[in-house]
Amino acid sequence: MLGAQEIEETFTGLFRSSEAYKSDETNETLITPAVPKMRINPAIARVNLRLVALATIVITLFAVLTCRASASSTFSYALTTTTDPARPGQMVQFELTASNLTNAAQYLSVGYLVPQFTTSINGYAAGTALTYTFGYIPAGVSQSIYLDFKVLNGTQAPPDGSLVNLVVSDPARSASVSRTAMVKSAPAALDLSTQQGSVAPGGSFSYTLAYHNASSSSLSGSQLSLPIPVGATFVSADGGGVKGTDGVVRWSPSALGAGATGEVHLSLKSSTTPAIQAALLIQAAWRNSSSQILAQASDAKAVYASPAFSYAMTTTTDPVKPGQVVQFRLTASNLTNAAQYLSVGYHVPQFTTSINGYAAGTALSYTFGYIAAGTSEAVDLDFKVLSSTQNPPDGSLVTLEISNQASGASVSRTATVKSAPAAALDLSTQQGSVAPGGSFSYTLAYHNASSSSLSGSQLSLPIPVGATLVSADGGGVKGTDGVVRWSPSVLGAGATGEVHLSLKSSTTPAIQAALLIEAAWTNSSSQILARASDAKAVYASPAFSYGLTASGPAIPGHAIQFKLTVTNATNAAQYLSVGYHVPQFTTSTTGYAAGTALSYTFGNVAAGASQSVTLSFNVLSGTQTPPNGSLVTLVISDQARAVTVSRTSAINQTIALIDWTDSFSRNLVLIFQGEPLAFRYSPFSDLGQDSRTIVAGGVSGDCISL
Repeated sequence: MLGAQEIEETFTGLFRSSEAYKSDETNETLITPAVPKMRINPAIARVNLRLVALATIVITLFAVLTCRASASSTFSYALTTTTDPARPGQMVQFELTASNLTNAAQYLSVGYLVPQFTTSINGYAAGTALTYTFGYIPAGVSQSIYLDFKVLNGTQAPPDGSLVNLVVSDPARSASVSRTAMVKSAPAALDLSTQQGSVAPGGSFSYTLAYHNASSSSLSGSQLSLPIPVGATFVSADGGGVKGTDGVVRWSPSALGAGATGEVHLSLKSSTTPAIQAALLIQAAWRNSSSQILAQASDAKAVYASPAFSYAMTTTTDPVKPGQVVQFRLTASNLTNAAQYLSVGYHVPQFTTSINGYAAGTALSYTFGYIAAGTSEAVDLDFKVLSSTQNPPDGSLVTLEISNQASGASVSRTATVKSAPAAALDLSTQQGSVAPGGSFSYTLAYHNASSSSLSGSQLSLPIPVGATLVSADGGGVKGTDGVVRWSPSVLGAGATGEVHLSLKSSTTPAIQAALLIEAAWTNSSSQILARASDAKAVYASPAFSYGLTASGPAIPGHAIQFKLTVTNATNAAQYLSVGYHVPQFTTSTTGYAAGTALSYTFGNVAAGASQSVTLSFNVLSGTQTPPNGSLVTLVISDQARAVTVSRTSAINQTIALIDWTDSFSRNLVLIFQGEPLAFRYSPFSDLGQDSRTIVAGGVSGDCISL
């Protein structure tokens, strides 16, 4: 057994890193999108014919929003953006997705002009002609590329309402596609997020539309809209969404206060034919009562009958405070019978910086390398929310979109910024993975962090695809929509509660995607208070089993100890390294702040053997004392196998703590003297090695006997 003082914590931030622990810092590559294949066209005396073709198309097709190739054409094209409107000085991010609609590999090179009111990432001025070469795209495959531009600012800032229009041309086929983003100095926000990287022909897929009123006044009479894309049909929409005869789904949100947020959900189904399909273009808009556009968002959904990977994006930090680290985790599951190479790209989300200091809008990448057949792997991608004079407005949306550009697949997740979150919701599980047909469980712990009681709230957790409900306590009921819901009783200020859920994974197929677990807590007005998510890997024969325990309640000014025990379930030695973040409301015993990514390496664990490590954290105290009932959750991940275990302990300010170490006596009786009391006892000379916390309280004269 390893004591806390023996732990070799590895900081995975800017100054130290662990090769065994994957984070965006250990394998992060600064991308200048299209630079490897980007070039400036020669001077006028050496005019490139492609520039002439491009200029002709720009003039004749400037107003085209989206031009898809016909069924007999070689390619279809979708140009999307997640930054509309964009602020002066902000990066406007376009993504071009090209789908090869033929049965043979096809060569593709595209051209474009740097849009007005922007410069390219490399500093090329507006109007400069550039090209990007995809090379040969395999038959039936979609690929994508980021095309990013910085909006001018300072004395060159464009007038509010200026249009940033990007037109991308495929000169060889006389085809083009374009997308416009608006410049706004104080914009509203609309973000699209999806957990399905691609969809099979005839398969269902869903999107979340999250919207934020960034103005200083309430917003009423607004409308959200999303046209059903060509090649898809409408399945359902919540929040009062209705499909019109024009094929557009519309929502009419209730009045939205200054700084308030909301979200709605949409489910669609792709066409069953043809076998090779174009990526589906998803376009959402939010308009005010005068039908003026407040914000827009778009995405492209790749269609594959047999995708190589499935993806799950999760977070344990939603809402997130200014100055806090927002923690996203991407889990990728290889669904094939052969090793598959994977590299993904993403942008640093708005209102954040990367842990290495890259600004919002910077394009980065992470390379998994080859993921073994039937295996899941995970990576943590952490970002620090701006604070102090750069504080984002309350309710701002932090959205991370991750793209596998080699296949055109993308997934995304949104977290909301709250300066004083009124609630917290944490998921915890003791099963790192589950076998096909096996049962697994989760605990949903929730905390009312506001100064008033909370009534009429609701917890919800959709049964993930590939699983069925076994049971739920606390009055949890599964609805006809496949969602388990709980209605907690009135929760006083600072109070906590928890419910439990048991699920069962599908017995087939033999290779399964990681199961996506998503929980939400809403108030009586159906507004989201807090969310939490996790991914459960499915393995018929897992390499390890895991157990995580906590020493007791988290008491301000004292250490809380989590003990991880791992057991090698195979007949051969197995290498193991785990990663974790310092829990909220604590620091590590070595001084790292909450949200810092650390790792611990067990090394090779012998066949059938168990090993343990104790991870200790100091609970904040003094002026930083957390509110009573706050949740301290440690999530530990074996990222090489995409396996996680977690444990939650609540802050208790009313308990007095006595530490006792004893090398001999195991027979101690302590008499309770009228104060709530926690007695932590260790039968070793060092309390940090293996301690237990026992709580007594209620009536003077209660006792603890060991």
